[in-house]
Amino acid sequence: MTEGKRAVFEIPAAQSKEGVLQEFADALKFPAHFGHNLDALQDCLMDWVDSSTAARTLVWHVDPAFRDTRAHSLILEILAQAGEYSRRTPRLTPDTEATGSPARGSLTVVVDA
Repeated sequence: MTEGKRAVFEIPAAQSKEGVLQEFADALKFPAHFGHNLDALQDCLMDWVDSSTAARTLVWHVDPAFRDTRAHSLILEILAQAGEYSRRTPRLTPDTEATGSPARGSLTVVVDA
């Protein structure tokens, strides 16, 4: 979905860590090799952030049964890191300097708990 010039991606609620990881993978179209663990979520989310120069909003709908889990806390940390990462200036390399590659788009994370 697009809101103005900002694309909005919604992550449906799930009751288990496995379900949440699957919802992220489906909504953000993670690659087939996505490992369905928190490290893989972080890696794929950072790749997803790097993949666009457009501003995006990610809305995660959290099931009440999932709120009090350790995985919920860890996913919140991963999402915060992804948002912070999106606002950093990409590191210049000889390739990006030569091509004038644009900066990555910012990511706003909304948690609907």
